[in-house]
Amino acid sequence: MGGSRASLRREKRKAKANGDAHPPKRVKACEVDGAPSLPAAAAVVLERARAVDSAASPLSSAREWQIPTPTPDTDDALLAALHMAVEQAATIHGRKYRYGALLIAGEDHVPLKSGSNKKPFLRDNIHAEMSVLKGCPRPAGKDMLIARLAPCAPEPGRDSESESFSSKPERRKILNARPCERCEAKMVSKGIRRCYFTINASSIGVLEYNPDS
Repeated sequence: MGGSRASLRREKRKAKANGDAHPPKRVKACEVDGAPSLPAAAAVVLERARAVDSAASPLSSAREWQIPTPTPDTDDALLAALHMAVEQAATIHGRKYRYGALLIAGEDHVPLKSGSNKKPFLRDNIHAEMSVLKGCPRPAGKDMLIARLAPCAPEPGRDSESESFSSKPERRKILNARPCERCEAKMVSKGIRRCYFTINASSIGVLEYNPDS
């Protein structure tokens, strides 16, 4: 720091001797033509923020469509997987967001691993599909199924973890469970083939990320 100040003083004395009261300014390391300069630390933070935004950008290349909610006559395997995801969401009480997710394999929708935004983290900001992917050794080529239920609060005097509480039909209203952009980016990077998500009681959305997996 001292050396740079001494150099600046020498330049000022030299400029004054030559009759120039305003020596040319040095260009800062982070300065760009036509744009204000940024401190080096701020430039690094800005670059990291841009990288995060890029990773979380909308996946416009993903093919998307809707299918009717499966029935025993149309696709009993997918219906069974849907019930498992709903059961995961139904274990969450007294929260605004109630999500359940299930990793399934093949056209037979064989269930492999389940999760919710309750476990294993006990935090609302850990999404259900992320809890499924955490620690999953080989998710590539598999499908993700996400279900969302309307929020509910425990009834007074009733055990919030009891089966009768979580099974009440009025507490099983299906809502839109479309994954957020960050979760989409994570599923794409992990090689997830398709993501099925509830829209309402009669429709399921499908996002195709890696069709060749």
